[in-house]
Amino acid sequence: MFTQNGNDAMRPTAHGFLLLPALLLLAACGSGKGPTPAAADAPGVAAKPAGADAEPEATPGAPVTLEAEQVAKLGITVQAAAAAAYREEREGFGQVWSHEAIAQLVADVATASAAARQSSAALDRAQKLGGSPGAFPADTLDTAQRQASTDEATLQLAERKLTALLGDHLPFKAAGLELSALATGQLKLVRVTFPLGAGPRHTPAQLRLFALNAAAGDKGWQARAIWNAPADAAVPGYSFWVAASGDGLLEGDRLLARAPDGAALAGTLVPDAALLVSDDRTWCLVEQPTGTFRRIEIDARRPVDGGYVVRQGINPGDRLVVHGGGLLLARMMGSADAGE
Repeated sequence: MFTQNGNDAMRPTAHGFLLLPALLLLAACGSGKGPTPAAADAPGVAAKPAGADAEPEATPGAPVTLEAEQVAKLGITVQAAAAAAYREEREGFGQVWSHEAIAQLVADVATASAAARQSSAALDRAQKLGGSPGAFPADTLDTAQRQASTDEATLQLAERKLTALLGDHLPFKAAGLELSALATGQLKLVRVTFPLGAGPRHTPAQLRLFALNAAAGDKGWQARAIWNAPADAAVPGYSFWVAASGDGLLEGDRLLARAPDGAALAGTLVPDAALLVSDDRTWCLVEQPTGTFRRIEIDARRPVDGGYVVRQGINPGDRLVVHGGGLLLARMMGSADAGE
């Protein structure tokens, strides 16, 4: 672009004037002072998403606020939560016994008792006729005495076999039950053992039985009678016999047993009607004074008659949804079936 002619000074040629504007243009592009047309397509440059200024969607399960007309349309009914007391539970294991063995023992006692009554009556008649014209011979009287003694011993043996299994102090009469109900299978006999250090310190007044795979909120089977049982040689601890009844309680089943123990603890009663199960978790819906409904997860491990006792999350006086909760929860979760 520059030439040198002899000793003359260097001077620009015509080609130099033509290339100078191109060099200046390239320098401007490389300096970063102005964006190039393809800058938006360059790697690493994030384009602004469409609809970025739109309102975010509601989070499933978030509280919802309803007008009075909407509450009436969904058929929502609320009820104030009540205070309740609950005692912590000890957990043990149980097994339902077959009623066949009990039936045999009960039958042995009944048979021996009938024989003992008969031989005792025969001996009594023979003794009353002694010295009269119709008195039995001495050998007949001896036979009657021997038979009565034998039948009485047989009865005592049958009773001892029964008490060796079930114990000496059956609470059946106090509970309004009959031993024959165990023999026929109307009542199930369950042997419950609490391991050492995990059981109640005395015979529990109440006890519930649960299937091993019981879900949260399952109330299981309530014991109708509880009394001491012989120690379990396989599991050191405290053993009890439990008489219970109910659908699904099958002989041979292995169960969980829970017995209340210790001082009563204050809590809040969540009625059965307020209980909702979603995503394998247990919830109830609470109405706030502003007309907003929110869901609260609860611990459904403390069943009582009429509901469940919770110790946190719900307080006495809270307004719980006891009717229409399913529709309201569906609305919270964004279900199309919830209605408007």
